[in-house]
Amino acid sequence: MRRALAASFLLLAAAGARAGSDLSLVPEDGTPAGFRRAEAPKVFAGAELYGHIDGGAEIFLELGFDALTLARFRRGDAEIVLEIYRMDDPVAAWGIYLAKCGKETPDPGFSERHTFGRYQLAFVKGRYYVLVNNDAGTPEVSAGLLEIGRFTASRIPGAERPAALALLLGDGLVPSTVRLIRGRYGLQSVAGALGEGDLLLLGGKAAAVAGEYRQPGGGTRTLLLVDYPSAAAATAAFSNVREKLDPLLKVLSADEVRILFQDRAGKFGSVSREGARVRVELDLVAKPTP
Repeated sequence: MRRALAASFLLLAAAGARAGSDLSLVPEDGTPAGFRRAEAPKVFAGAELYGHIDGGAEIFLELGFDALTLARFRRGDAEIVLEIYRMDDPVAAWGIYLAKCGKETPDPGFSERHTFGRYQLAFVKGRYYVLVNNDAGTPEVSAGLLEIGRFTASRIPGAERPAALALLLGDGLVPSTVRLIRGRYGLQSVAGALGEGDLLLLGGKAAAVAGEYRQPGGGTRTLLLVDYPSAAAATAAFSNVREKLDPLLKVLSADEVRILFQDRAGKFGSVSREGARVRVELDLVAKPTP
């Protein structure tokens, strides 16, 4: 018995060492009532995330992933799974939350930015992206998701919101389309029409913010903005786009600071540079003015 307890203690200690202080974000037995830890929490650091996520770890790593702490709680046949993703910074945490949350359905009793349903609670706070899942979907077990979520959220310091999100201003923004991007995987999902790869040279460091806006001519247009650390970095990114722009796009005009093009569907787009900022617009119904 003593050996078993000692082994359990060593497992917890090892997990704690690898996850930093994240074990303090995991509830003890009895939260929610009657639920107990099914096993010692597991930790996946860096590229070890591939051992937990089959197809999809790339976007976490691109944004900036540090470690995942995974804990399972059981009461009879009911199980709740807590996944605490510690990202490199708030941009990375918000980036993965916005990419995954879809149309948000918030619960009035939960204060952090989140979406909640019978089977899952997902929220973001500071540098953490957190999932609380269950398979039962019963009202009692679903309420436990919120209880665990409140426990974890209350122990995460700060609630910094990435400054880049404030760049998307104006009427018509579709909230569920907002994205934070740091590389080719995120870029291809939003602005793949420009061409393949990390055309904007984000490199996992510079952060692009993107969103769709309703437009008078029907449908939505995409706006993407990147503030680089310097005008030279923005110039390099703009030049890379001009050099590698998808050849299926019809270039209408191009100079040192702006490219105007038309896609195969007849819609317009542009890439422009001003100082350290690059601006991309796609799916415009009306041709932009000079």
